[in-house]
Amino acid sequence: MHLSVAKGTYSALLDGELYLPKSWADDRQRCRQAGIPDEVPFRSKWRIAFDQWVRLRQAGHTFDWLSFDEGYGSKVPFLSLLTMMGQRFVGEVPANFRVTLRGSNRSREARTLWSRTALVRGTRIHVTHQTVADSVWRVVERRVLVRGHPMRVIAAIKESNGEKKSFVSNDLDTPLSKLFAVAMRRWQIENSFRLAKQEAGLMDYEGRKYRGLIRHLTMCLVVLAFVAEATESLRGEKSTGDGGAGVPEAERWLRPSAPPPHGPELERTDRHSDPVPSAA
Repeated sequence: MHLSVAKGTYSALLDGELYLPKSWADDRQRCRQAGIPDEVPFRSKWRIAFDQWVRLRQAGHTFDWLSFDEGYGSKVPFLSLLTMMGQRFVGEVPANFRVTLRGSNRSREARTLWSRTALVRGTRIHVTHQTVADSVWRVVERRVLVRGHPMRVIAAIKESNGEKKSFVSNDLDTPLSKLFAVAMRRWQIENSFRLAKQEAGLMDYEGRKYRGLIRHLTMCLVVLAFVAEATESLRGEKSTGDGGAGVPEAERWLRPSAPPPHGPELERTDRHSDPVPSAA
């Protein structure tokens, strides 16, 4: 289980923890053979995510927003805890996520709040991406209650292929366009996983012990943090001392004392293969 940060162009994995399935946690002998301590119990994924958030808060980190997929968005206790702690979030939820309209005592699925016609007539929002083509979505929202907490449910449909997404947020004031932009930033988490697996060797562990796995995970996080910091410091023009390659002007001569090329052979070469005259 991982928690990632994305701010501007900066992106990195901040924390990672082993998810122990209940079938493993109930078989302590099997756990001991794998070196998993007895004090590591079964915890649901949303509980691990909340504990990671608490741990980072205690270390002095704060987050403007949390974003997550429907595996976490569907867990109402997770949403309730974040709301009670004052943490803003906008997370994806399944289409059958149940909400209650204000003034009603009966819950209903979020997908029943809008017709397809209303959805395709929603606010048109352009989303910019870094690694894939930009996308355009039609977006609508509705104020609802989730276990008594006032929230917003957002539905979106992609113009190019009809893909649908649903989100829930405890922020009641942020404009819809910004809220949707925050929700779509979650792609950077997937990009961090891709880098971790392909470039930092996150998938390349072949050991059989818990301690080795945690060490491997920790080293991958350290490597990614170093690369993220180095990449951020090198953004923009190249540093000095590289022969001026970062500025739009002619390169220095490698051998200033060498005379410029001349003669009929040069003229013939320029005339037949080089569109720029030698004088220029």
